[in-house]
Amino acid sequence: MDADLRDFLEDHAISDEVGQARPYIRWIKSDREPIRVAYDGIWPGALRYMVTLAGKEDGWIITRHAPPELDGLAHIWPEIRPDRKVRTGPPALHYHGDPAKADAAIARFQAWKVKEALVRHPGRKPKPPKVEDRSRKPRTVKRHINRGRDPKRCEPDDHRGHNTSRWQPWHATKRPMSADEVHYHEDLGKYLFAPAPKVPWNGTHEHADFERAWERARHVKRWHDGHDVDGCHRHVDQKLLVKDRDSNFAKRIDLHPLAVAKLRAAQRIFFVIEGCLKSDSILSTGAAVFSVPSVTLWNAPELDQFVRRYLLGKEIVIIPDADWFKNSLVLTQALLCRSWFRKRGFHAVVAAPPIAGLEVEPEIKGVDDFLAVPGNTLADLDVIDREPAEGIRGFVEAHARRCDGADRDKKVLRALSLHAGRDGTYRASLRSMAQVMDIPHQQVSRALKDLIEWGAVTKEGDLSTRFPSTYSHTPDWSHDDPRITLAPELRARRKRTRKLGVERSVPMEERAFDGTRKARQRGDQMRAKNMGTLTTRDLVKAGEARQALEFGILRDLRDRADIGLSEAARTLGMSKSALSLYERGLARPSARRALVLREFMRTLLAAVPREAA
Repeated sequence: MDADLRDFLEDHAISDEVGQARPYIRWIKSDREPIRVAYDGIWPGALRYMVTLAGKEDGWIITRHAPPELDGLAHIWPEIRPDRKVRTGPPALHYHGDPAKADAAIARFQAWKVKEALVRHPGRKPKPPKVEDRSRKPRTVKRHINRGRDPKRCEPDDHRGHNTSRWQPWHATKRPMSADEVHYHEDLGKYLFAPAPKVPWNGTHEHADFERAWERARHVKRWHDGHDVDGCHRHVDQKLLVKDRDSNFAKRIDLHPLAVAKLRAAQRIFFVIEGCLKSDSILSTGAAVFSVPSVTLWNAPELDQFVRRYLLGKEIVIIPDADWFKNSLVLTQALLCRSWFRKRGFHAVVAAPPIAGLEVEPEIKGVDDFLAVPGNTLADLDVIDREPAEGIRGFVEAHARRCDGADRDKKVLRALSLHAGRDGTYRASLRSMAQVMDIPHQQVSRALKDLIEWGAVTKEGDLSTRFPSTYSHTPDWSHDDPRITLAPELRARRKRTRKLGVERSVPMEERAFDGTRKARQRGDQMRAKNMGTLTTRDLVKAGEARQALEFGILRDLRDRADIGLSEAARTLGMSKSALSLYERGLARPSARRALVLREFMRTLLAAVPREAA
């Protein structure tokens, strides 16, 4: 094995076997042929872009693998990891000084850049550069200015707590610029993916969205023959190509080839939402694991199909980094992922390295850093658990005027309480919460209006959406990003920290009847309390999911007892198609048929030798 690869794997607590089976492929700036081979067949623009990035720094190609035996999956492209962050695009120009001086400062800068371009390239018609005006986004500006105050996470062009710009190369004097001047920040990245293909722009907008009159006049002249129109309308521009929002090469599940067999055999499955390196470090301990590249990409298109094929009857452990304690976005996404699994009847928890590792040097942030420390195991991870505030029901019932509205408001308020950050702020989109919790997004909007009126939550910023530019086909917030903050008494309570512990071995017969037995022993009300945000309708769906897990083992029992589908169907007095649906979890049997199926499973369990079971 190459010495560089051995050191790289050792730094991330990855075994030689796991690293070579992926594999990790080294490239250097002077030889980018490995990049061309890895991205052979991708659309030409993406290949040129990745080869260009590889020419800036040496690094590693991280091969990714799609889960086998799933239908309709496109090819999964690798990611690259340069040794140091590289520039991934043009610098971002923006202004965050005095709002009264914003228009003049931006116009002055754009005129200067156009003049400079004419000097360099006479005869051309340069376009003024796009400058983002952040002066009317106070929270965003404050967060941006404070970036870099931590020496561990500081870039050369960060403000580091001061509202003045760093040194800017277009100034001959090389002086620090004031806050009332346009400046730029480099777009740097380390874990890089191929860009999505381009498609003709197809967007909906209103002319009222234009901030500058000359932009509106130019658009009206080009698209409407000089006649202005009101209202929302659509344009399709075959010449203007934009990114295809439906193609995301990064948002895919990665399943290491050595993890496939472990996934079928293990009862505890780890879902890493922080990338392949951390996933491989867990696989190197012998555990079953799959991953996605980052916390916002956990809801991959194939997740539903993957869960039905590989995860029925398993315990799911979701693994974020330890920075969940400081970054509420990480915590919110991890809890949304947990709720997604729990809504489908799974036992799911969130576990991360202890937050004490953030204060040591070198920092122990990811699970790979944690496992690289001698003596640490997966059982030592901290479980992040919380429950909604107890006063939610009483608060809503004291203010609501109708029963149906009260049920809706309680459901939304519980979801906000459960998924908000430690400071009570909710940073993910409301639409994503509605999808995870199976709440229509219209109901979320109505409930939010009630909760704001009652003082349960406060809203900073405008919830109305607009289009940020002429050719944008995705809406953006009009001024500052809206922030929803819960009242202190309605925020979730964090339970006492506990360790993940070792996986409990569950006998086959106990696993088969686990769902119904627990439901009888503890009752659906206790289960609803443990799962946080479930209503009666949710419990019905969870019961269907538990039955799918219960009868999913019937096919395996038939195979071990050497009983075919036709013979089993005749014995049970039902059709082969119905029995097949019950076995695959695609249909819910009636109460009478469920009793017959359970009795048949007990008979098969008694006939199968104990060692085989």
